[in-house]
Amino acid sequence: MLKLFKINGQSMEPTITSGSYVITLAFSEYNIGDLIVIRINEQFHIVKRITARIDKKYRINSDNKNSSSSLCDYSYSDKSIVGKVIFKYNPQWKFSKITECIKNLLRYNKRYVNGNN
Repeated sequence: MLKLFKINGQSMEPTITSGSYVITLAFSEYNIGDLIVIRINEQFHIVKRITARIDKKYRINSDNKNSSSSLCDYSYSDKSIVGKVIFKYNPQWKFSKITECIKNLLRYNKRYVNGNN
């Protein structure tokens, strides 16, 4: 299922800037390097990058090396992961960048429908 999130904060800059939107898609498995959204509680979600996988637990980190988060000190189970970021949009982008992102989203959707995660 696709889910939309608005990003607040600078921990994932320059990859994702504050004010951007991301769309996630749930997968059965995630890989090191994937950008994911994790549910901390019902009202609070974070976007981070997977840095390690040990058993069924994932270690995460921010992309912004000038920012730190105590939430990166923990390992998260796959049950905490809402999904992998498959689309990101910054309202300041030009239209050509938006169409490129939509094409990428359609490619992900085609792979997902065909069962090729």
